[in-house]
Parts: sequence; C-alpha cells; structure tokens
Amino acid sequence: MSSTATRVPAAVPVSAPGPVPTIWGCSPTQVHDRYWAASGIQVVRRHERSELVADAELFLLCDQ
Repeated sequence: MSSTATRVPAAVPVSAPGPVPTIWGCSPTQVHDRYWAASGIQVVRRHERSELVADAELFLLCDQ
C-alpha cells in the first residue's frame, strides 16, 4: 500500500514594504505625471481631487 501524503508548502515570510524608490527625488507616480505634463496632458486619477490646469490640452484618466 502506498500512502498519499499531502504536502503543505512552507510558509513564505512576508517582509515589510521597503522605502518607495525615487528617481531624482520623485516617486514613480510623480515621474509618470510629470512626463505627461511636459506634453500638455494632465493626469487625473479616479477618486482623487486635483485642480485642473488651465494650460492642459488633454486629460488622461487613470486608476489610483
């Protein structure tokens, strides 16, 4: 007779999130928004209040 044992995977330790990486002092989200702003496009995120820029030619709707 062969026994079929169920293998339970070892628990993977969850580490605390590290510091947010920055590029020239900006978070990746800020770099993304500034990239589009340089092209005249204002990034608007859902469920976040933001002031509309008068010089914006287009608006880019993004998730949070």
